[in-house]
Amino acid sequence: MVPAYIYHGQCQDTPHSMPLTNDVYLATVLLEPNRWGSRDPSIDLREWLPRVKAAGFDGIEIWDDHLLKTEPAVAAAIASDEFPTILNHYDTGLDASSAAREKLHKLITHIGCRGMKWNGPKGTEGAAECLRNMRPWIEQFPSNFLALCECHPGTVFENIPEFAKSTANWNTPPPVILHLLNMDADDVHYMLTHFPERVAHIHLQMRHEHDNSIMRLDERPDLFQEQIKILKDADFAGSYSIEFTKGCTHADGPDIETLFSHALQDLKFLRGELNKS
Repeated sequence: MVPAYIYHGQCQDTPHSMPLTNDVYLATVLLEPNRWGSRDPSIDLREWLPRVKAAGFDGIEIWDDHLLKTEPAVAAAIASDEFPTILNHYDTGLDASSAAREKLHKLITHIGCRGMKWNGPKGTEGAAECLRNMRPWIEQFPSNFLALCECHPGTVFENIPEFAKSTANWNTPPPVILHLLNMDADDVHYMLTHFPERVAHIHLQMRHEHDNSIMRLDERPDLFQEQIKILKDADFAGSYSIEFTKGCTHADGPDIETLFSHALQDLKFLRGELNKS
């Protein structure tokens, strides 16, 4: 089934809108050495954009600090290039102030992002407050804008069916991101059976079964193929991001070029599995 959020053509407010079917994005947080440290950007997206495009990715999922903490010329370059983008943002909705979100709305519109990833608060408290603050802001965007909730384990929205039910009455109920390789097969199947119209995007990071380190996708092919088969059997037609790859968990691990090389191997493996009949 093609989710209601998978759209074609162009939209006035998001001029870079294009078909999302099986598109594969590179998450720029994968390349950022300071992702879990200072959070100060150390790479310039203007230098990486041509390489990501040439490598065969369909778009980029931009770590928000790669725009928010850099000069305006970076955002201008992304906007003028018209390469499809999703913004990876970390708003948990607990701040009722609208100033930061209005600034972000302008940035998203300027760039022409197809969508934005957002999170719920960590723990078990704050779900109602988060939704109360996020709903009017998210509903400012066009109906085909992907306001992707990352229903991350350890957050108030980790129970994805409950999140789907609690937002069912929104003007445009927000779609969700599945962490495909970190979920039980039964949970993936349940979401695609009962809420197929809400599943729009997949985050990919393969974890080692013993030490939880991040691996390449082809290092656990059986798990990957099992989970991808569930998507294909359900006629999933959304998009994917290579979120992290082998080496991302090491503070003093591989250099950026090695990480990019691993991401390219992941892209090749993913394409191969998606193209199998």
